Amino acid sequence: MKKTSKKIFLFLLLVSIVFSYLLFTGATNTKDQARVIYKTKLFAEIPTVTEGKLISNTDPVIINQNEPIEIISATEEGYETIDTVENSDSPYYGNKYVFEKVKYYNYEGFILRSLIYYSANTTTNKISIQRALSHKLGEKIPVYQYYEANSNIIGYLVDGERVNVYTNNSAQYGNMSKIIFGDDIGYVQTNNLTTGLSLNQRVALIISGSTLGVIIVIIVILVIYRKKKRKEKA
Repeated sequence: MKKTSKKIFLFLLLVSIVFSYLLFTGATNTKDQARVIYKTKLFAEIPTVTEGKLISNTDPVIINQNEPIEIISATEEGYETIDTVENSDSPYYGNKYVFEKVKYYNYEGFILRSLIYYSANTTTNKISIQRALSHKLGEKIPVYQYYEANSNIIGYLVDGERVNVYTNNSAQYGNMSKIIFGDDIGYVQTNNLTTGLSLNQRVALIISGSTLGVIIVIIVILVIYRKKKRKEKA
């Protein structure tokens, strides 16, 4: 019983350590150079957009996740194209896609701005990968079109969602922070961003720790009970 209890304890301790590591890892991550977030396509020319689909006359070069790229031209506006949907009732109507011109080995072309993360040490836009932070369980975080809380809401973030946040001085707007939201730019309240654990992660960590504590207490009680029974038999 003693050996079994020790094995169970060590196993639960290992699970707790791994769980805590996964929670903390990636909470904040400022990269050392410009790279792509996901596997994506490098187009030789800016593709047209029809009903949310990127259409190009050139064969794209595939860039794998986390591959390094050189930003040739990074401006506030980037290279923009508007979705060509005639029906104004369509959810795709008027969508704006922002591209950046980049160099990938010997290839030059365009990729969506939202698929790039930047270094805090480059001369381009400085971006930090942070997490959305809600202050109540189940609360959605509004993303605004402009850096004013009374501007249009263009979407929502959920607690724990990773967010690309502009960190250079020109992107500071009082209590609002500038972020990449989908293929566009948006603004959120700065207190809804964190470089640490999100609310859900904190709750999960507390629950995990409490559960582990209860299990350890139960094991200790069982060991004491077992020893007591052996003494009574002796």
